[in-house]
Amino acid sequence: MRDPNELTISTCIALARPELRFLVLQVLRRMEFVQIRTIFNSPDELLAMRPVPCGCKVMIIGMEEHEHLRGAGFWKHSSHGKRIVIAGSASYGAQQLCETVASGCAILALARIDHELPLAITAAIAGVHVLSEHLRPDEATAMPSALLPAGTPSGREAEVLGLVAKGFGNREIAEHLGISTKTVETYKHRLKLRFGLQGRRDFVRLAMQMQATPAQP
Repeated sequence: MRDPNELTISTCIALARPELRFLVLQVLRRMEFVQIRTIFNSPDELLAMRPVPCGCKVMIIGMEEHEHLRGAGFWKHSSHGKRIVIAGSASYGAQQLCETVASGCAILALARIDHELPLAITAAIAGVHVLSEHLRPDEATAMPSALLPAGTPSGREAEVLGLVAKGFGNREIAEHLGISTKTVETYKHRLKLRFGLQGRRDFVRLAMQMQATPAQP
């Protein structure tokens, strides 16, 4: 069981497209420890309600809305929490993507939102800046999110990796998978050795990359 005193991750949503709002809300409502604090239907609503409501840890926003607010200087003067930007296509240039990620954002592909959003929220809280592999331009050879290392975790390793990335402790993982805490530690140690992982940020980053990488036959 999780610690009942664990802080809830409060989110704000700024998405103009109703269908995208609906999709994001579906994903968020399946996440037990995410609280939907405020929903903005347009970037102008955000501009009119500056600053963003206190306590918002993560803002989920569309790429067009994000760029509109950047042009208005919103990000320079607002306490908005971590940003997760949803891009609808791969038409954005490498420079734009690099600048957006470097400014402290995670950028997700709309087509992969169901898989990428849960881990992106964990990544944002952990301070990991990621770019969906589905949006990586061919010329973007030095993006903040590195390509998946050679080889992939085994089935059980992948399960442990995903649970660590979501914030589960050793005991919680052991209970969830029906194994001993010693076995959990062994899998974590093996992952650290194989993929050069250090702290939870690295586990989150690798889990995000696995979500975006098709399974090998």
